[in-house]
Amino acid sequence: MPDIDISINISVLLAMVVNFLIIFFIFKKFFGDYIVDEIQERRDLIDKIKNAEQKYNEKIQQANTKADEIVSEAMSHKEQIIQEANTEAKEQKESIIQNANSQSDEIISDAKSKAQQLRMDIRNEFEDSVIKTTKLVVNKLIDENNDLKDKYIQNLIEDLEESKQNLT
Repeated sequence: MPDIDISINISVLLAMVVNFLIIFFIFKKFFGDYIVDEIQERRDLIDKIKNAEQKYNEKIQQANTKADEIVSEAMSHKEQIIQEANTEAKEQKESIIQNANSQSDEIISDAKSKAQQLRMDIRNEFEDSVIKTTKLVVNKLIDENNDLKDKYIQNLIEDLEESKQNLT
């Protein structure tokens, strides 16, 4: 194998170090602050993004919580409305039943009154019929027999006198 000569030339090494330092300082002088500012801006931007993401998650969580509250409130309101509707329906049902009972009582009372009036009318007609029939029979008997006629008149006078005394 060929021999490789590895030797370090100090003057070349020193020139490289000096060149490096010169380029470093020139670079630092002209571009150093700009690069540091850009790096800091990027770090700030990354922090803002992290904060924005955290705020976004918080807002989403708040929105979900608020949505849950609204849904819960709506469900509660729905239950209240249903309960009120049921109460009102029961009240209307009771009112309708009371009205129907009242009307049926009125119809029954009216029917009883009409039945009573009909009984009275039938009784009066019967009494009138009995009186007419009795008058006919009595008139026929009186016409045939004068003694009976006198007795009948005498009885009528006595009855009238008794009635007169009862009235006073």
